[in-house]
Amino acid sequence: MVPLALAAKLGLPVVDVDGMGRAFPELQMVTFYLDGIAATPMVLADEKGNTSLLSTINNVWTERIARAATIEMGGSTMTAIYPMTGKNIKESGIRNILSLEEQIGKTIRLAKQNNVDPIKEVLNKADGFELFRGKVSDINRKTESGFARGVATFEGINEYKGEKLEVRFQNEHLIAQTEERLLCVTPDLIAVLDAETGLPITTEGIRYGARCVVIGMPCHPKWRTEKGIEAVGPKYFGYEVGYVPVEQLMKKGGLV
Repeated sequence: MVPLALAAKLGLPVVDVDGMGRAFPELQMVTFYLDGIAATPMVLADEKGNTSLLSTINNVWTERIARAATIEMGGSTMTAIYPMTGKNIKESGIRNILSLEEQIGKTIRLAKQNNVDPIKEVLNKADGFELFRGKVSDINRKTESGFARGVATFEGINEYKGEKLEVRFQNEHLIAQTEERLLCVTPDLIAVLDAETGLPITTEGIRYGARCVVIGMPCHPKWRTEKGIEAVGPKYFGYEVGYVPVEQLMKKGGLV
């Protein structure tokens, strides 16, 4: 929300584009990187008034240096990154993503007002799939090297009773699997929603006993290219599984 607040204060327009169409934990994990656009020059600033200007040899080094600096600055910085031309943003960016986010939020709000199932409404709006329903039976989370890493375990309820689901994350949810089936894996999106309200629960917000619905959504086609899978696929994060689109996994009832 910071760019919107800043634009409102300065009287500037906001371009309805981003470089992910979801969230990823590292700075090079954007479509701009896939298209060869440099992340630097990049500016970091903290609330104490410290600033840094980075010029790096590639975007992976931008991530490494910027994260180290952010840790030293107290774990939180504001950044200006990926300077580019209008042509760059038109060709490389994922369009209408802010509008989609707004529409999803509106969908949840209207579902509550109209007493309809917010989960179904979100799935319809996002072309998503219900992966699992359960309550959080265990959460193992730690901050390491500037990331929130861990695994959340869910005990199945209703039609999922008797099953267990694990969702592994690094700032963002990356892989969802039961003891027998792979249900969704990065770069497709995995979201944990409150079973009653449909509101999203972040990796930091997952709590023991919470009743949740885990959903999967197809990623933007740019992430399904060879370079996209190399940059953000399961192997990059250390998971020894291949990428299979979530819609294919759902057709098969999950990959054994």
